[in-house]
Amino acid sequence: MRRKAQKIPALKGEFKLALSDPDKAETIALSLEKQFSLNNLSHSETEEEVNESRNNFSPTINNNYQNDNINSIQTSDVNKIIRKLNIKKACGRDGITNKMIKNIPCTMVFALTEIINNIFNFNYFSNAWKTAVVVPILKPGKDPTIPENYRPIVLLSTLSKITENFILDKLNEHLIGNNFYARNNSASENP
Repeated sequence: MRRKAQKIPALKGEFKLALSDPDKAETIALSLEKQFSLNNLSHSETEEEVNESRNNFSPTINNNYQNDNINSIQTSDVNKIIRKLNIKKACGRDGITNKMIKNIPCTMVFALTEIINNIFNFNYFSNAWKTAVVVPILKPGKDPTIPENYRPIVLLSTLSKITENFILDKLNEHLIGNNFYARNNSASENP
């Protein structure tokens, strides 16, 4: 059962009261931009050290980094991820729900597997899959008229998230296989 979208009341903007939905969206966007903007953490000594380390770093480059060495994704791998999908999770901008994906026929799983393999083969990840919907959620017990009292929930396409699982797996395989993890990096012990 799908929850109804909560109606956001008029918001106290920086200069005016936001009454219309577009004004509310803009007010929340400005609030989030302020809350999540990068701080200037410049530290010249650290920057110098990082630049020196980067300039002195010269990994052994060989031809093993070509896509030819990336094993193809199998349909069974895609099916494993599809089976784990939670049908109660919200969908992304494309409107394709997890329930829809769990019910696709085998021919569509083959097609999705081919798309994922082509992402690796052509080194291209669709911009449409990178686009998210940001939904403001009121923090519990907070005044709904204050924009800073909303936290963002980002909804990505499930197809994108499925693909990102494989990208992460392949990246970890590559980093481990080529000893790119630092010795003190916990990811090298349990990626």
